[in-house]
Amino acid sequence: MFKQIPLSELKHSPNNVRKVKPSDQGFKSLCASISYKGLLHNLVVAKNGTGYEVVDGNRRLDALASVYASDNPKINCIVIDKDDAEIGLHANMMREDMHPLDECDVIMALCHDGSEDLDSVAVRFGQTTKWVKQRISLSELSDKAKAMFRDGMFNMSTAQALTLGSHDKQDDYLDNNEHNLNAASAKRAMTSAKIPTT
Repeated sequence: MFKQIPLSELKHSPNNVRKVKPSDQGFKSLCASISYKGLLHNLVVAKNGTGYEVVDGNRRLDALASVYASDNPKINCIVIDKDDAEIGLHANMMREDMHPLDECDVIMALCHDGSEDLDSVAVRFGQTTKWVKQRISLSELSDKAKAMFRDGMFNMSTAQALTLGSHDKQDDYLDNNEHNLNAASAKRAMTSAKIPTT
């Protein structure tokens, strides 16, 4: 059942399946997201005494408490019968980070009309300006490089190194080094220039 519950009535579940503390950067990004777009995924809660324990969404609960420190808004929740660790596990296993190229596409769309700059996009997503620059640089990849990056044939560092060269250089490097793709060799290949015989 869906229910709006005051933030003050929501508490952490002692049975939370996620035991690893979230990164500071990840928490900062989540707070920024909630500040700009609100809570996009409902908390899953179970009634406990006079309040509710959060079965799925404890990190979101902390972010909500940080964003609304001086307020007590009603939060969209899904109420279940009991605190079920299996639900928390399912919810956590379903999540997967976005691919950096997908992030690049979103950022490029935001900046397209000139209303956003690197700094404002960084604040919007709770990231650094360097992170935004890295994502934007991926737009310089050739179609072949983008396809291989999406297929997991090389990592982010190699992708960034490839952006230093033209599309032809990128494709040539990828064609001739298919089994040995790494950032160092990609950077050398993209930045090397032949010395003219003259």
